[in-house]
Amino acid sequence: GFLNSAAPNQAAKLLARYMDILLRGDGTAPATQLTQPSQGDLQFSPPRVNKGNKEDTEVHIKQALQIFRYLAAKDAFEAFFKKDLARRLLLQRSACREMEHYASSLLREECGAAYTAGIEGMFQDMEISKVLAEVFDSSAEAKDILEDLGVDFRVSVLTTGRWPSP
Repeated sequence: GFLNSAAPNQAAKLLARYMDILLRGDGTAPATQLTQPSQGDLQFSPPRVNKGNKEDTEVHIKQALQIFRYLAAKDAFEAFFKKDLARRLLLQRSACREMEHYASSLLREECGAAYTAGIEGMFQDMEISKVLAEVFDSSAEAKDILEDLGVDFRVSVLTTGRWPSP
């Protein structure tokens, strides 16, 4: 049908972008216009969600997953979603970590654990990085060195193969 016609990856990309906007909490962002030469202009309007309102975000995530069921290019969606997730996690742009896990759990219910294994691994990497950063920050020697240098030092430990490459 319509979603999987001439450019099946286009629908996957738009849906992943929609999810990214939801999970960043940018529900008040202006509409983004994407063009598809063979079919004219496609309008993509982000959802109007009250920032910090988990119930609204949950509803929009469920609606997006209803559309996801009809995508033929689920693997393309996963690639776009993981790229956006990596950006949100590494740049600390997620509006709510709980909503990230909620979206991941809905994807797991829909496609199985193998589909979301990489996504869940990304969350695990960030948790491990957080623990390691706390241990490092609690070290008096590290505090002294960083204060002397005047550097804000943050490191994330990532597992090869789980994270999209640039």
